[in-house]
Amino acid sequence: MLGVLSLTCAGFLTGVPAMILGRSAQREIAASGGRLGGTSVASAGFVTGLLGTIISVVGTAVVLALVIGVGVAIDNGREEIRRSRPVPVDPTSTCVPGGGTLGDPLLEDCRP
Repeated sequence: MLGVLSLTCAGFLTGVPAMILGRSAQREIAASGGRLGGTSVASAGFVTGLLGTIISVVGTAVVLALVIGVGVAIDNGREEIRRSRPVPVDPTSTCVPGGGTLGDPLLEDCRP
């Protein structure tokens, strides 16, 4: 049950215990000398726990890579905007040729 849960929603939080319990059950069944059954169920629990853990780790890595990539892209875009702003003609003025101010060239118009 933990293995199936790890595949559907809980990832490695239930996948690791599923692998531990599945392996423990396999050893217990093997040591019983044929008195206990359920080897296939124990194996299925181990395998589904392993798959759920792998999927959750890979998914987490992909999400982190996307978040970091978007953050870098946003930062690069801000830097590009900063470099592309016009420089004022008069060093004592905050007015930018073509309208606007250094603070916000798109919202304020400082034309005479």
